Amino acid sequence: MVELGTVPIIPTRVIWEEEANGGALLYNMDTDDMVSLNQVGTTIWRLCNGKRSVDEIIHQLLKRYKVPATTCRQETIALLDQLSTQGLLEWTEATSTEG
Repeated sequence: MVELGTVPIIPTRVIWEEEANGGALLYNMDTDDMVSLNQVGTTIWRLCNGKRSVDEIIHQLLKRYKVPATTCRQETIALLDQLSTQGLLEWTEATSTEG
């Protein structure tokens, strides 16, 4: 289960290609799984840089798109969970930048 404080990272076994419509194709080289993302899914994918927590990703999406917070949270978590299940994302704990 996806937790808001965890940080999604893209594993090196995953390659992706952006499509002309703003979507993307993700490919897991280990399992041959492939997923097609729409434009919003691609935005979420790009935000998975290993530095942002799930909560921070949701916050960024809410700034970009006019969508209810509950819907944004549910759909983002569902996509991240699907990508993780297919081996297209891995997880790490958030690190504090406070000094």
